[in-house]
Amino acid sequence: MPDIARDPAFLKRRRLRRIGYSIFVALVLLAVSIALARMEPAPPTVNADTLVRDTVKRGSFVRTVRGLGTLVPEDTRWISAGTDGRVERILLHPGANVAADSVILELSDPQVQQEALNARLQLQSTQAQLDNLRFQYDNDLLTLESQIAALDADYEQARIDADTKGRTRKAAAAF
Repeated sequence: MPDIARDPAFLKRRRLRRIGYSIFVALVLLAVSIALARMEPAPPTVNADTLVRDTVKRGSFVRTVRGLGTLVPEDTRWISAGTDGRVERILLHPGANVAADSVILELSDPQVQQEALNARLQLQSTQAQLDNLRFQYDNDLLTLESQIAALDADYEQARIDADTKGRTRKAAAAF
């Protein structure tokens, strides 16, 4: 079978038609893409049987959540003690509200307790020494005051004796 020559005008029309269809399809795809991009997302759908309908009431809202796994805090703060010790009592547990002067737990350390006892005994010893010194000073003061009183008495006696002797001499001289 021999080849049939095609009309060049037919080929040109065919090529223009294909180009037109391609441009039309591209414009339609562009318009659909722009329309889909401008659409807002659809609200989620919920089955009406799973909803609980009620009126709004004022009050506390308690929600219990259960799940598997371990709760891990986002931010952990460690409180360090100034001395070593053993925990005797826990007064506040995790999650409790604390203030700057809140006592969280009680520690005990035999070494610190012994040092406190030694300091208390030393204080009592020093106070006893102070009381002893005060007693000694009071005693010395009373001794000095008694000596001054004795000297005053001796002075008065000597003055009286001198006055008496002076009068006796004047009386003897007058005769």
